[in-house]
Amino acid sequence: MDFGYDISDYKNIDPQYGTLADFDRLVAEAAKRHIRVIMDMVMNHTSDKHEWFIQARSSRDNPYRTGLCGTMAWANQHGQGRTPNNWQSLFGHSAWQWDEKTRQYYYHKFYVQQPDVNWDNPQIHEAFKDIIAFWLKRGVGGFRFDAVTTLYEDPSLADEGVVLGKDGKRSSMPMAIRNWTTRRPTISRAASCDAGDAGGGGCV
Repeated sequence: MDFGYDISDYKNIDPQYGTLADFDRLVAEAAKRHIRVIMDMVMNHTSDKHEWFIQARSSRDNPYRTGLCGTMAWANQHGQGRTPNNWQSLFGHSAWQWDEKTRQYYYHKFYVQQPDVNWDNPQIHEAFKDIIAFWLKRGVGGFRFDAVTTLYEDPSLADEGVVLGKDGKRSSMPMAIRNWTTRRPTISRAASCDAGDAGGGGCV
């Protein structure tokens, strides 16, 4: 639903574009012409059709709920019917979506159908090292890492500040100052170490 940025399977090719065999042929033919194939790597979120999220959404005590889609992705109401805080998605609405079955909110920086994964959990680091290594072994020349500035959020779930209009008043559609959900201090080190480890080079 987002032109391929809602990933339901990190180790396959969207059928709209062919098969893994087609991809392997593309890489091989490109290499003959001294062309290297670069892939997008979407690590901030998955599709809500991804197995990690399907499992996490099934019950509060599912291992994926406290693991791959754990602490930051799910939060309780802040009072009856209120979201955990005022964080906004990139598209201007609340970044929290209520899940009726398990009675908690899940966090999505982008579309509702793109739940964030939990980068505070070491399992996510290991999972993406494995995913990156999978594609490097297939001959991929490198990656464009998508949305890496939003991998981490403030674990205290503090409200964002709000940008005021020129008149000093809060608008009806306030834009959050994303101090707590964007460009967190842990991002650069984590992303470079994971990419380096997957390629056999350690932290870069």
